[in-house]
Amino acid sequence: MGKVAKGYGIFFLIIVILVIWAWATSEPDDGIYQVSISEIPSFADKGTIEAGISKAIMVWEDNNPELKFELVEEHGEIHIEFMEFISRDVLGTEAAGYQEGRKLVIELGSYDCRGNWQQYSSSMIADTIAHETGHYLGLGHHTNESHLMYGDDEFTQTEFDDLGYNIPSQITEYATWIEWEKLEQQLERYGSSNNVNAYNRIVMEMNCIADV
Repeated sequence: MGKVAKGYGIFFLIIVILVIWAWATSEPDDGIYQVSISEIPSFADKGTIEAGISKAIMVWEDNNPELKFELVEEHGEIHIEFMEFISRDVLGTEAAGYQEGRKLVIELGSYDCRGNWQQYSSSMIADTIAHETGHYLGLGHHTNESHLMYGDDEFTQTEFDDLGYNIPSQITEYATWIEWEKLEQQLERYGSSNNVNAYNRIVMEMNCIADV
């Protein structure tokens, strides 16, 4: 009798595990993905991050009307976490984010040529969240550098499978930072003037922020 009870106990445990796994990996019945967000770090500009999240959700929904995302306070099917900077040691390569199951880890900035941390722009953050959301939806990496799902690793697909989704375009073609965008606006003003020295100083400062 004890062996029979033990056998039923193991069987029941397996069923519970399978049910939990199926729930965790299935698409939502109502077609709405609930998204929860970890606390935004005090060192970062909250408005910029919130704008980035909104942009990322918008580009996926605009291109795929069947997709809906809803922000919830906790326990979302997708959970976004933030890091000041993702070291190359974490993934073995440079990356502005990564996805692990339901968790999307998003890098918020990088260090400039002087060693000062610079926060990414809302568009840069949006592109990273949108990219990692693509991984959550099952997408691999694309070989085209201008593609939202571009990546150069073992997940890169020579023949990219879009899984039936309309993949959004990147909002920005290259990495941008809050201060970098402010300098870019100044550069546009000086571009039409004869103040070459001021123009060159701005370019040098932008290159420093990008650490190039």
